[in-house]
Amino acid sequence: HKIFLVSSESAIEHPGTVEKVLGDRIIVHLLAPPACGSCHAKSACGISESEEKSIEVIQPGTSVSEGEQVIVVMNKILGFKALSLGYIIPLLILLFALFLFSALLGSEALGGLISLSLVGIYYLLLYYSRERISPQFRFSVRKQS
Repeated sequence: HKIFLVSSESAIEHPGTVEKVLGDRIIVHLLAPPACGSCHAKSACGISESEEKSIEVIQPGTSVSEGEQVIVVMNKILGFKALSLGYIIPLLILLFALFLFSALLGSEALGGLISLSLVGIYYLLLYYSRERISPQFRFSVRKQS
């Protein structure tokens, strides 16, 4: 690809290839380019965590075909929201619970066990809320020019 990860003021863009078109659903294959390692937006993007990813884009009225090169676009604010839900909130829960329960119970080991349990419960709640949360994270595609 000539274009790697592009980050503008309001969006994160990534090149991809259309794998399947199923009505309004488009499955796009993304390959993490070497430039992802040094990109300042990689923490919000998530593409750089593995070499290959496939994502589903629901976009009515888009005429793309399998094998076509496209640009996948995500609002940068949504990237930071995902970062918060996946990493920042659990870290805050862990730290707050660790200090609170260690002080209340007088045992760091028990406080640590309780705080890890609370983070586990948080991730379970997040997992079971995925159907409600998922629609908030929408991607769009546009044809490469």
